[in-house]
Amino acid sequence: MSQFPLPISHIAHVLGVPEEDLRALMTQRGDSAGDPTLIGLTVAEAARRMGVGRTTLYQ
Repeated sequence: MSQFPLPISHIAHVLGVPEEDLRALMTQRGDSAGDPTLIGLTVAEAARRMGVGRTTLYQ
């Protein structure tokens, strides 16, 4: 796994949400200065959005 965080634009693309909406959510939560990779998803949601199975996501 990379040591460098993904750009917010890439995270928004992977999640299938507009970048503006993701930035707004981060600002609302007070995460604008924190880790932009922290997104609350269930394993099933994350796997579906990434196009992999749950087992692969756990790996």
